[in-house]
Amino acid sequence: MSDVLEIKGFDELLKALKESPKKVMPYLKKAMTLSVRLVQERVAEYPPATEANQPGRISMQTHKPMGYYERGRGWWYPLVTERTLGGKMGKAQGQIKSKGIIKKSTNVKGYRLAGGGESEMLGRSWDAQTIEQDNAILGVVGNNTSYADYVQGDKQWRVHKARGWLTVDEALSMSEDEIHEFFGQAADEFIKNELTK
Repeated sequence: MSDVLEIKGFDELLKALKESPKKVMPYLKKAMTLSVRLVQERVAEYPPATEANQPGRISMQTHKPMGYYERGRGWWYPLVTERTLGGKMGKAQGQIKSKGIIKKSTNVKGYRLAGGGESEMLGRSWDAQTIEQDNAILGVVGNNTSYADYVQGDKQWRVHKARGWLTVDEALSMSEDEIHEFFGQAADEFIKNELTK
């Protein structure tokens, strides 16, 4: 998860950053803090729940019951039983044949919460930081959950994209206009407070 948005065109701020960085840094830091919080807020918002968050799903490939993810709790695995359907007993123990075909039915008798019900809380785990380095201000938005990169990062799986999960890069792109406004306001405040004295 590494996209960079470079702000250009704020000549007064850039000149002041070279000449007297201590004066301009608070203005830049405020604009960057507003920017990373905006991106964090957008990326932390969950899309609407889908069938993946509901019990009763069946795999299209294996035709077997699937688990589901309950937000805030974790992954539920299906507890399955196999039973035979109709017909007469065949030679194989426990199998029933009806017109030469063995029929089995897989039923879900319930679900078990994996790992004791501990969710890593993807949405709440997003963090935004503003870091001052030499004559630069860096904004960082990140997440330390084990699966964040596969849901909202550079390695996003297609299924998550199809279900509406924003990547960090998409949240940053959506926020560009507001970020430019934050830095424009910083330039205006700097000129008003520092250059017109």
